[in-house]
Amino acid sequence: MASKTTQAATKWRLTPKDAASHTMDNILDFFPSSQGDGLNIIWAHGVNSHQQLDESLNDDTMMLETDIILRGIGTPNQTDIPVNAHPPATDSDLLTSDFINMTTLTPDKGMKLDFKYLEAVGPTMDIFLQLEDQVNCPLWINADIAKGPNSPKDPVDPVQFINTANSYFNQTVMSLGFTTGWDSSSTEDLYTWTMIFDILQYTYPLDPQPVTYPVRALWSVRSWPKLTWLLGLRETFSITVWTGSSDQVDIQGLVSLRTHGDIRRIFYDLPTVMRDEFLGAMETGDPAPDKKPVSDWENDQWLAYSQGRGNFVFLSTESAGISGPAYRAGYMQSAKKYPAEAGISLVTVQGRVQFVDRYDDPSNEAAIEVFIHSDAIDTADSTIYSEEFNPSSLRLDIRRGGQVTLGSETGIDQTCQIPAAECYTFGLIDRGVDSTGDLEAWVAVATSRDATVADANEGSNCTLALTASEAPDVGDQSFVVVTKSGGSGDIIIEDLSMVTSDPSSARDVVISVINMVIMGLSVWLVK
Repeated sequence: MASKTTQAATKWRLTPKDAASHTMDNILDFFPSSQGDGLNIIWAHGVNSHQQLDESLNDDTMMLETDIILRGIGTPNQTDIPVNAHPPATDSDLLTSDFINMTTLTPDKGMKLDFKYLEAVGPTMDIFLQLEDQVNCPLWINADIAKGPNSPKDPVDPVQFINTANSYFNQTVMSLGFTTGWDSSSTEDLYTWTMIFDILQYTYPLDPQPVTYPVRALWSVRSWPKLTWLLGLRETFSITVWTGSSDQVDIQGLVSLRTHGDIRRIFYDLPTVMRDEFLGAMETGDPAPDKKPVSDWENDQWLAYSQGRGNFVFLSTESAGISGPAYRAGYMQSAKKYPAEAGISLVTVQGRVQFVDRYDDPSNEAAIEVFIHSDAIDTADSTIYSEEFNPSSLRLDIRRGGQVTLGSETGIDQTCQIPAAECYTFGLIDRGVDSTGDLEAWVAVATSRDATVADANEGSNCTLALTASEAPDVGDQSFVVVTKSGGSGDIIIEDLSMVTSDPSSARDVVISVINMVIMGLSVWLVK
């Protein structure tokens, strides 16, 4: 899938004291009665008429969600007047100017403006600026900017939407979601990593502007690990769960998402009946939440260096990702050095990589590269993202098609081939540089299953050993560096860790790592 990489440019401005306020607030802080729990936010969905607006302004509703189009959109009578209506309707008795005016004059109400067409953004934000001095409440600006499961239509252009909205007023919460569709014949039943990376191309550069991701409850049962991964990227990211009127939702997914996510950053725009069923399941413990696998991953033990221009390294609290069409999108570097001299300690780097197909470039095969005995990444070096750059003396290379290489910069390579798979588990043992300057390393790699699909070749494996002569002098300590090479896809790196052990136990460590790789690390076993 081809992906745009143009980033939305944002110019930040200070807000005068007499202008809007609280527009970027976490709604839990704005509504103290929520008691710090996104489940306690009360929504009114589809407030697209004067009657619905009057009801929502006079009941316990906190956040009012409305759809905005231009009057007569798509007809010969189209105007530039924003009204509140959901397609296929082309008109409404509720002008957007009246909606904004009446809502902002009512205490303790927030707004979510859902734009179905790009043409309505500018005229609506112009109305907002005219009323800016009376806006003292949360303001969410929403559009579907990426394709999601069973997408029935093209998304709103992400760059134009973000730039247009922010050029008028950029102190809002950006609610940026996916075009989706569902009926009994639908085949896609989860948010894929391709979809997640597609939307992050536009949302990740928005920092410090808060972003919430609207996701359909229907697919939470198989997607909750990816959604908690999103939350783990940044404190200003949140999730808003919604549902279609005919969706058949498995409450199990909502329970798991809430159990493993941050309750302050998950909001639920759900019908009363579904919300009550969800609350009942939480109280009774039935269904029980899916278990989260134990992982050795610690994101604060790694540094991220991103090339930019649509190329990013993501360090979530759950795992890491490297995304972008460039040959090397970025690097992960261990935050601490480790002993590089033989006889001091054995260092094992282990993890699991999942390849994510995103770009129409099959000739440029993606690979994960793990470098040991590396100097620190020098961001002042303009060549670090080029194909020629080699940050260390020894490299493990695992290609999407199953080719494994353990090689050195002196040209000594050991290779093996295992069946192609989406996922591979790996363990790399660094035995250090001895007194003669030789560097010895062992590696084991095996195919492993991904989050949802069984692989017929699961467990196929190979092991390699290499002694590289004339290892460069990196002092008595060095770094581990991880990168993605090739532009045909992205990678997710799970359970990545660096472990030191006693060199006298070398044989036991090698056997242990090989067994660990063949058996596979902990994986997301999602129904």
